[in-house]
Amino acid sequence: MLRFFFLILNFLIIEIKLYKKKFQFLKKFIKEISLFNLLINLLFNEKKSLFKDPNLNFFLKYNPELWKLNSVTEDKIILIDLTLNRLPIHAICQCILANNLKKINNYECKAIIKEYDFLTKFIAKSFLIRSFIVIKNGNFFERLNFYLKAINIIPEENLENNLIKYKYNNIEIGKAAYEFAIRNYFKNLPEKKKNYLFYLSLSKSLQIYDQVNIILNEKNIKILVMAEIQFLPHRIFFQISQKRNIKVFSLFGAQNSNAISVTCFNDFKKKNMHRMKFSKKLFLFLNKNFKFQLNRNIKNFIRKQMYNFQLGFGEKKFQKILSKKKLLVFNNKKDFYDKYKLDYKLKNILILPNVFVDNILTHDWGLYSTPLEWYKDTLKKITNIKSVNWIIKPHPSERFYNTNITAKTIYDSIIGKNENIRIINENENISKLSEYVSSVISFGGSAGYEYTYFGISVITVCETRYSNFNITISPKNMTEYNEILEKIDKLKKVSKNKKFNAGLYWYLIRHLTQIKHSLIPIFDNKKITNKLFWKKQKIKLIKDNKYVDQLFLNNLKTQYLKKNRHCLNVQSLNKNKFIDFSLNDLKLN
Repeated sequence: MLRFFFLILNFLIIEIKLYKKKFQFLKKFIKEISLFNLLINLLFNEKKSLFKDPNLNFFLKYNPELWKLNSVTEDKIILIDLTLNRLPIHAICQCILANNLKKINNYECKAIIKEYDFLTKFIAKSFLIRSFIVIKNGNFFERLNFYLKAINIIPEENLENNLIKYKYNNIEIGKAAYEFAIRNYFKNLPEKKKNYLFYLSLSKSLQIYDQVNIILNEKNIKILVMAEIQFLPHRIFFQISQKRNIKVFSLFGAQNSNAISVTCFNDFKKKNMHRMKFSKKLFLFLNKNFKFQLNRNIKNFIRKQMYNFQLGFGEKKFQKILSKKKLLVFNNKKDFYDKYKLDYKLKNILILPNVFVDNILTHDWGLYSTPLEWYKDTLKKITNIKSVNWIIKPHPSERFYNTNITAKTIYDSIIGKNENIRIINENENISKLSEYVSSVISFGGSAGYEYTYFGISVITVCETRYSNFNITISPKNMTEYNEILEKIDKLKKVSKNKKFNAGLYWYLIRHLTQIKHSLIPIFDNKKITNKLFWKKQKIKLIKDNKYVDQLFLNNLKTQYLKKNRHCLNVQSLNKNKFIDFSLNDLKLN
């Protein structure tokens, strides 16, 4: 009983913080709008510019001119999940994608927004979207009711594991709650006294499930457009849509480029598949038709991708900030060994942990439930393996997530001091690190294709986005994994075929799936201010005042009509001539 009251007390404390957050949101909104113009609009039904930023007002006024030709002739609906409202760039890209789908099938567009998210609603209206569905937070008593339900559903004993496994009507609302809690609530490793945060997340999942279930009951919904397919409420939207045979078009942006990648999902069985998992059918199609061009293009492309001779997408993605870090350049292997006081007679094995609060459940199967569990257990295993040097390199983007659940904190709690295990300082980068290691271990990150391309064996422990390309060594059970670790100094060299496959995946994910559109904002690592962002959008509208991105539309049309999983820029392999191809690979591995 005492524990129950403790859980309720913490809920009440969070409720107080919630009201403070609402007040701060209202304060920020009032600061960004013109109260005088708002009053004129309400009293006289005028259409005065609401926001103080003139560039934002310019966008909202003239953007509709580009979409007037989009007509609706079918009594069917494209639903757009605009609840990912961290940045306006997400709403703009989703609306661009939805309007292009509208050009193909003439369906009506409707948008889902969060309560009080006025800016996102205005952005959607500028794309001539007039119908809106609001995800509500409910009142105090509704939230308390769902919280009490959450407490009664899963007991506290072994709460984390049971939460990940919990399903409601075959929808993984427990996974949605777990990843949301780890990302948003926990700054340190979860402990029992913080269990109320897991229950709070589960209560949110239950509440959102009820709303989403009603929203997706509408029979005319044929397509859902969304940016994110994990966390709350997106995972629940995604899975219920898949269960009801609603096609989902999910997008994400290329760094420093006005391009997006578009993946179509239409198979509930693959509800945890990574957005960039390409089918074997696509792999065979490219090999059969474009092998010569690919061999040449991949080499040129990867040469340009390298930054200070460092591997890892994070190193490239966050280079503006990483440039402030110390870059270590070694003359030879001996200098490297001496720097980290390693035994020169032993091979170096590199372990690359994930960011432990992002992309933690985006795999169909794995030897471990999460990357965090893998990392902790692997550290424990290697303390008894003295035949090699172990080097841990923290993920370069850890600092962006404001969390203490990091590679270093976990390393310190498990390893401490050890004669053959080292962790690289997070403030240091190592030039040409790949030249000093013989093998790599990763949960399932970009290292799988990047290091393999340069001839370094990579071990992965879960289903990965590149599983169909036969790139990495992937043990199927814990016994195999243990055996690989014990004999890791005796791994075979990477074959020429595997190197090519790794390069092909790298080229696919960073080039062939990047579909450019002149009105898509530049994805620039979230460092741009809102004021500068809207200034750039104004320039785009002035410069590109005619909606003529036919190649984007043609590529999307091929994906849609031919039932292809991914939208591809295949014409770049065919002297920029458009190629209409059919893979029909939505339901394949």
